[in-house]
Amino acid sequence: MRRTLLAAAAALLAGTLHGMPATAAPAVPDTDVRAAAVSTPLTYRVFATREGLVGGTTANGHVIKPNDHFVALPSRSALSPAGSTAKSVKVCGPSSCETAPVWDVGPHNTKDNYWDANREMFKDLPQGRPEAQAAYQSGYNGGRDEFGRTVPNPAGIDLADGTFYGIGLRDNGWVTVTFLWTTGGTGETPAVSLQSSPTVQYGIQMQVYGRAANGHAYGNVYTPGKSWTGWQDLGGNLTGRPTAVEYGSQLQVFGRGPDGATYQRVYTPGTGWSGWTNLGGNLAGDPAVIVYDTEQYGTQLQIYGRAANGQVWSRVYAPKSGWGGWYSLGGNVTGAVSLVQYGTQLQVFGRGADGGTYGNVYTPGKSWTGWTNLGGNIAGDPVAVLYNTADYGNQLQIFGRTSGGAVWSRVYGPKSGWGGWYSLGGNVTGAVSLVQYGTQLQVFGRGTNGATYQNVYTPGKSWTGWQNLGGTIAGDPVAVEYDTAQYGKQLEIYGRGAAGVTWSRVYTPKQGWSDWYSLGGNLTL
Repeated sequence: MRRTLLAAAAALLAGTLHGMPATAAPAVPDTDVRAAAVSTPLTYRVFATREGLVGGTTANGHVIKPNDHFVALPSRSALSPAGSTAKSVKVCGPSSCETAPVWDVGPHNTKDNYWDANREMFKDLPQGRPEAQAAYQSGYNGGRDEFGRTVPNPAGIDLADGTFYGIGLRDNGWVTVTFLWTTGGTGETPAVSLQSSPTVQYGIQMQVYGRAANGHAYGNVYTPGKSWTGWQDLGGNLTGRPTAVEYGSQLQVFGRGPDGATYQRVYTPGTGWSGWTNLGGNLAGDPAVIVYDTEQYGTQLQIYGRAANGQVWSRVYAPKSGWGGWYSLGGNVTGAVSLVQYGTQLQVFGRGADGGTYGNVYTPGKSWTGWTNLGGNIAGDPVAVLYNTADYGNQLQIFGRTSGGAVWSRVYGPKSGWGGWYSLGGNVTGAVSLVQYGTQLQVFGRGTNGATYQNVYTPGKSWTGWQNLGGTIAGDPVAVEYDTAQYGKQLEIYGRGAAGVTWSRVYTPKQGWSDWYSLGGNLTL
């Protein structure tokens, strides 16, 4: 699964981006920080299936044994000779990692070296995106593999039984794969879990969601080569902002109804959209949804939200058991909660009436810790992010806005624990939005003048200070990373104008920032 980090797409034609001229002074340094460690192997988040086939023979002549340890990749260019570990991968699942050789070819394709910049086939797909995933999720190549067969799942790797179960999988699911013979990686680990957002990359598409005054949810979809669809009415009767998340091969949209219940609508490839389903509950704040990878229960879908009395409630979907009932985590928070999977833990953060940030941590086998006061004095909802660093490991960082408009942060490091609160300065209103872009951490917020402001942390260079990116938006900005085949990893900002129109600005590594452009629409949230 990927980071909880997402975006809307842009097309550059004759030096323009979505038809808008690219500007010359990007707030991100011109030097691509992702190219700093050219000897670092490439790492991608892909869907894994169990190979099985005990007693069969692999593409290199190996006879598959019970509890065997190897993987299959969909290109013969990665195949090692039998008994050789010349080309191996490090594959990480819900509980652990394993290094295994590539001894078979598949799944689905035989010429899809998706990890390479120069692909043998499917050259219009982004690097790191298996053709089967694009076919299954977005209908790429008519939903078929290189042989014309309908793709039944989005798998980009097959795992032998010993590897499959050894890394904690009990059913097919998302894993992190490092291609150990490659170079050009960044050391950045793709996010293990993903919190829902109004913007989401689904396959090769960028999708943006919002609510109109009539309570209906609307979606606008960008497909490379086809531009935006325009706003599509998904119906419903929501109050607050809809939020979307990719779960397996599905895209799921959630929102809160006027009765306090959480409603869900699901898009399944080949089937289309379901109707709206009432999942019950009685929330006073918008639901937040996260995909949580577990060893024991597989990849779960978890909903969290605040009730009128300040307690946080949750409901959990597990692949084999379906939806559980709503249960309370207690607490007394105000505003929206923020969710992060940190290692095997799930962590929930919220703002107390006293302005303190409170955290509640679930550890498998130990249940919830209860709410802990992490201090601080913020007036905006806290936003938590997992930040992968080369020097300090996977950090957990919390950001929030004070009543004076300054943004404050607190950082947890694996070896050092929690640091103290520190100020990034600024004068923003509303909630901030966070993105890890390459090795950088970028923070976005809306100024009192309606402009979007950006502050960028680059390892070894500290924060840039707040940069004015212009624009005039009335809603909080949402920043996302969008992985494209043609333009690399773009950074995109979306925000709602006073007239309900959605506006966007796009950063492309070689072009810098585009001008602001309109997606149209008439949204209230």
